[in-house]
Amino acid sequence: MDLFYVFLSGFLVRVLLIVYGEWQDENFVVKYTDVDYRVYTDAARQVSVGNSPYDRATYRYSPLLAYVLLPNVWLFESFGKFLFTFSDLGVGWLIMKICELRKVENLSVWCGLWIFHPLAVNISTRGNADSIACLFILLTIYNQLRGNELYASMSYGFAVHFRVFPVFFGPTIMFLYISKY
Repeated sequence: MDLFYVFLSGFLVRVLLIVYGEWQDENFVVKYTDVDYRVYTDAARQVSVGNSPYDRATYRYSPLLAYVLLPNVWLFESFGKFLFTFSDLGVGWLIMKICELRKVENLSVWCGLWIFHPLAVNISTRGNADSIACLFILLTIYNQLRGNELYASMSYGFAVHFRVFPVFFGPTIMFLYISKY
C-alpha cells in the first residue's frame, strides 16, 4: 500500500473515532474522552481569563499544554484531539524518516504498524497528550541520526519538559553520543 494511503486512512480512522467519541460522550454514561482531557481544557479556560493553569485543582502538566489548547476554549472543544491526532501521525511520519535513514525496506508496513496500532489510535483520539511527547522523542532520535545535535537536544528537552517519562531515555541517548565520539 502506498504511504499516502496509509497516512490518509489512518487520519480518517482517527477522525471517525473523534466524531464517534463525541457522540458516545453525549449519549452514554461511560465516556470515550479521557478524564485528563477535561483537565487540560479546564486549565486552558483558566489561562484564557488570565489565571494560572494550576488554578485547576488536578492540573499537573506543563503550562505549555494549557496554552496550546486555548483553541479548545476559543474554537471548539475537540481541537486538542485533532492536535494529538496530528502529533500521532507525525510519529508515524518520523518512523518513516528514521527507517529511510536506516535504509529499512517496506516503509508502509513499518509506518502502518504505528498508524493502525489500536493503542496509538485510541490514546490520541480520546484526548491524551502523550502523542506530543512521543513526537518529540522520535524527533530527538531523528535529529540525532542526522547529526543535528542542537535540534536533538532541544527536542529532548522539550519532551522531558512536556512529560517527565522521556527522562528515562536519557542514558540511552547519552550512550549513543558517547559511542559516536
